Amino acid sequence: PLGALVGGVFIGATFFAGIGALESYTERVSRISGFEFGRARMWGSLGWACATFLAGFIFNIDPNINFWLASAAAVVFLLLLSQV
Repeated sequence: PLGALVGGVFIGATFFAGIGALESYTERVSRISGFEFGRARMWGSLGWACATFLAGFIFNIDPNINFWLASAAAVVFLLLLSQV
């Protein structure tokens, strides 16, 4: 329990510390390039909600399926990132 608490605080501090900087940078770039930041955020939030909803259903079938789907998505992400 102590490790989970310390790990949760550490991950929360490290991941959430950069969110404000990323949000402000993305908003500034959106103004320069002319896309609507709010609309992009809305679709990102809806995508996150749908993914969470589907992951819950899949978890009830077999939790290992979520692991393999997330691993496949990570590989696709790394392939796309290598092209940037």
